[in-house]
Amino acid sequence: VTLQEFISEPQFGGWVTVEVWQTITQREALSRELVTQSVLLLASLILTAALILWFGIQLGLKPLLDLRDAIGARSPDDLRPIRRWVPPELRPLVNTSNSLFQRLSQAFALRDAFISDAAHQMRNPVAAIQSQAEAAMTAPDEPELRARVARLTETARATSRLTSQLLSLERVKGRSLKELFQTTDLAHLLRRRILPFAEHQLRRGVDVSFAIEGEERPVTCDPVLIEEMLANLLDNAARYGLRPGGRLEVLLQFHPDTVLLRVWDDGPGIDPAQTERIFDRFFRIDTEQSPGCGLGLAIVQDVARQHDGAARCIAGPGCTIEVQLAV
Repeated sequence: VTLQEFISEPQFGGWVTVEVWQTITQREALSRELVTQSVLLLASLILTAALILWFGIQLGLKPLLDLRDAIGARSPDDLRPIRRWVPPELRPLVNTSNSLFQRLSQAFALRDAFISDAAHQMRNPVAAIQSQAEAAMTAPDEPELRARVARLTETARATSRLTSQLLSLERVKGRSLKELFQTTDLAHLLRRRILPFAEHQLRRGVDVSFAIEGEERPVTCDPVLIEEMLANLLDNAARYGLRPGGRLEVLLQFHPDTVLLRVWDDGPGIDPAQTERIFDRFFRIDTEQSPGCGLGLAIVQDVARQHDGAARCIAGPGCTIEVQLAV
């Protein structure tokens, strides 16, 4: 590099030339040194930032990782609430998990109670079938054999009914998804189910009527569950309420936001003190004389609840079952 400048001084004047030079080798060496220093400095900064970030993430995620390990170490049936300390950011997650654990505990408790009750209910008819079959094998003559086989057949039929209702109850529980709901002509569905029932009861002299009040409209429901509910309502009336020459009235009322299904029979009725309990599983008013297993109205109540409704019993005269559905 050459620099020239004119200097005007008494002792020294004229043009002054300054030349600065460097070899190409030296310049390239300096460039390489500067690049190396920059790369090392940048690498040190990146490594330091990565270490700080890694430690920060580990420190921040430690409560979540500890929570994961604690839940992972639990046994499959351990549904106790999570009591360990967690940061405020994780509390909503822990609260939601505890709520899920509580619902699962309740569901498992109901399942265990149902299995226990079902096993208890099945034990008696199975034992009766066995004893009656053994008795039939030792019948002294053909008339006695026929009588014993008839009793055996009746017990087997009752056991089959019990098994069918147990499966129906579980099917109702398993179809609790709203995605299964569809637009349904409820009045047509009820007519289709009531007609064969009325024809069968007519042979016993029972008068069955079906009426509709309000403006008919399609409703959103699960038609499979509604049919199951109606079948149990009619079966309950036929078993416990209807007598030869009796009367059964089925009424469907349409309201703006709900529908009401009322089934009334002119049978002996029910004690007002038992109108709530008849919807409990395996409850029977007269355990000695009652031919059923106490599941029909429990199924009715479950179906009503899955349609955001409820079932109730009204005592005397006769017996009235009302089912309100939010459809």
